[in-house]
Amino acid sequence: MRNPGLTRREREVVRQVAKGLREKEIADVLSISLRTVSTHTEHVREKLRNMLGTRNVRKAEVIKWAIANGLTQLPSVPKTTEGAFRREAGPQ
Repeated sequence: MRNPGLTRREREVVRQVAKGLREKEIADVLSISLRTVSTHTEHVREKLRNMLGTRNVRKAEVIKWAIANGLTQLPSVPKTTEGAFRREAGPQ
């Protein structure tokens, strides 16, 4: 994928978004204001909209771009035992 010309701080915000953090949490982690995080997030979406030629860029597309461009990785998922995702039956 092409690089939309993100600043260093915009890339840092994207990394945090890809980790699943909310804007308030990102502000705390990066020691910046919530408004600054919102501004960086909007700039990222605008740059990706221009690069992708689309009208709307959702959070999932930001994360997909971050993974494709090496800004973050998918977490490794531990192997589970059979039935690990089945809902446990409670008392009836």
